[in-house]
Amino acid sequence: MTYKTNTIRRIYRCVTIYLMSFLNGIIHQSFRRKIVLLVIPLITAIVLVFVSLDSSASDTTVLSNNSTRSDWGYKVTRVVDGDTLEVEIDGSMQKVRLIGVDTPETSDPRKEVECFGKESSSKTRELVEGKFVRLEQDETQNDKDRYGRLLRYVYMEESVNLNLYLLQNGYAYEYTYEKPYKFQEEFKHAETNAREKELGLWDPLTCPVQ
Repeated sequence: MTYKTNTIRRIYRCVTIYLMSFLNGIIHQSFRRKIVLLVIPLITAIVLVFVSLDSSASDTTVLSNNSTRSDWGYKVTRVVDGDTLEVEIDGSMQKVRLIGVDTPETSDPRKEVECFGKESSSKTRELVEGKFVRLEQDETQNDKDRYGRLLRYVYMEESVNLNLYLLQNGYAYEYTYEKPYKFQEEFKHAETNAREKELGLWDPLTCPVQ
């Protein structure tokens, strides 16, 4: 039996006893019963509304550490490298490739780990692994790349765009695949600013050859 049902039954009993006691000796018995039958459903309905509001509010307040879906977004279960995440969507693990960015390689067994690759991967891991993110598709791009990865913009808390953040702070290169994407101009500008400030991988002392 649910909490809501028990609450309604307790209220019903208490209201019935109170009304019968209050009306006893004041109003004829037949009228007492009519009043009770009219008033109790009304009071019960009002209480039910408050109970429903309270329970729904409590349901959306707390998320356990094992939750993989929230009203805000999806949980990142693993960071593959700086520009690729693994997210659980409707019970299925999906890899997500960030649109418009390319971080130095760390996970391709055919290639050596590139300069600043570990730092880029570590930063992405620090920012989103085990956390909830919002995914946004770009209508100018395909839904997936040739490797079956979802192509998305990834938003962190306070709607911070992860793709843009990596460019702004020198953790990634701007990357356009075949056709322009929605934020291409903004992303290119972010990369230029990071290069001029010699941030991250643009620091000549960190990665001498660009």
